[in-house]
Amino acid sequence: MGAIFKREFKSYFTNLIGAIYAAVFLVVIGLYTSVYVFDYAYPNFEYVIGSILFIMIILVPILTMRTVAEDRKLKTDQLLMSLPLTSSKIVLGKYFALLAFYLLPCAIIAIYPVIISMYGDIFWATTYATLMAFVLLSAALLAIGMFISSLTENQIVAAIISVLVVLFAYLGDSVADMISGDALVSYIGFSIIAVLFAVLIYVMMKNFLIPAIFTFVAVAALTVLFVLNPTLLAGTLPSVLKWFSLFGRMDYFIYGIFDIPSVVYYLSVTGLFVFLTVQAVDKKRWS
Repeated sequence: MGAIFKREFKSYFTNLIGAIYAAVFLVVIGLYTSVYVFDYAYPNFEYVIGSILFIMIILVPILTMRTVAEDRKLKTDQLLMSLPLTSSKIVLGKYFALLAFYLLPCAIIAIYPVIISMYGDIFWATTYATLMAFVLLSAALLAIGMFISSLTENQIVAAIISVLVVLFAYLGDSVADMISGDALVSYIGFSIIAVLFAVLIYVMMKNFLIPAIFTFVAVAALTVLFVLNPTLLAGTLPSVLKWFSLFGRMDYFIYGIFDIPSVVYYLSVTGLFVFLTVQAVDKKRWS
């Protein structure tokens, strides 16, 4: 795993995309820090972090689109598979290299609160708890992006899908607020989610039968529930979307609440998508 880590980490330094990521990240957060702290005189670095979350819609796909897709396109994945390494070690080596490179600018901005404290009092616990939550959110999004990259050998396709997924996650709370709590809306929404999940299963397994059975069972169960007791579905879709919100959970930390369930949630999402990436790579290895 160490050799994979070194290989991947080094590639980010020699790749123009890595430089673009670091430059955009530091420039954007520098501008927002200047405006909030020095122009508006708010010694609240947590507000800066909360305001720059939108850049992850672009930065995460830029970094993750090549993690697995590039190896498949260049056929270097066959070389990796020939090494005496398990798929887990290959994926973890890639993921930790990706995360380590992503965290380099975060290590730089961790100094900003110290500089800001020279000009006013800051809430240390809230500031660094928010920065920690930002790192956990980033780790989860990077895992999701890497998983998407493992499903295709086309980096552009991986980037576009990742942008759409991260954008939906970013707008999740707003979308949930706009959705009606009507039972029919929830029924349609959950049916669409079931179909999308079935498509994901098909992409991973290349087996039509299993996702077809899953879709039939899920939609049939929703239909029975909607016909017999539609009140159970009323308002559930917006609630579920809010519960699964990645970005919305940052609000707890920004407003001074150290929310342990959110920490567990971020770690769980990270673990889940790293696991799914291992399965996708393993599937390719033995196919």
